[in-house]
Amino acid sequence: MLNYDNYAITLGRAVDVFRRGRDAVPEQKVALRALAGLSRLAEVVVEVGTGELRVGGGVVAPALPGVAVLLAQLEGHDVAEIRIRQATSPASLLELLRGLAEPLGARRPAVDLAARLRAAGVHDVEVRLVRPPPAPLASAVSIRELRVAPTRSPTAVRPIPEPRDSRALLPRCSWFRRW
Repeated sequence: MLNYDNYAITLGRAVDVFRRGRDAVPEQKVALRALAGLSRLAEVVVEVGTGELRVGGGVVAPALPGVAVLLAQLEGHDVAEIRIRQATSPASLLELLRGLAEPLGARRPAVDLAARLRAAGVHDVEVRLVRPPPAPLASAVSIRELRVAPTRSPTAVRPIPEPRDSRALLPRCSWFRRW
């Protein structure tokens, strides 16, 4: 039987150890092995509410070691829920821990956690964000497509005439004429 408080403590300590960087590689290995061992027991759902952490449906006390760090990192990455399947591979857990351990500062991470895991090919860990990531632009639109066709109303926007050659765009100064 899996103790969800122990799972939260182990996950929080692992995130904290991975935040230290490459200085703590032996500790990172131990933390990853401990998390992989616990993930073999059952599927776990980690949910973030308004200042509280739920693991397996029960609220985890924020006073437990590592829970405050875990909660801060999850909220900083805009994570609403993480579903870790039973017997998740250590490689998937490693990618999750690296993503959660990214430093949070004035700037947001360039790629959200869910996209990072998808790009790495992780299928046994699902991340649901609080807000969906912004949709990418469909395509680049040329200026000609943005021009408005003339209409019969006097207030309509008229199309911009095409210049006859590229030098028409340059200012009419003597030093530009020397080109």
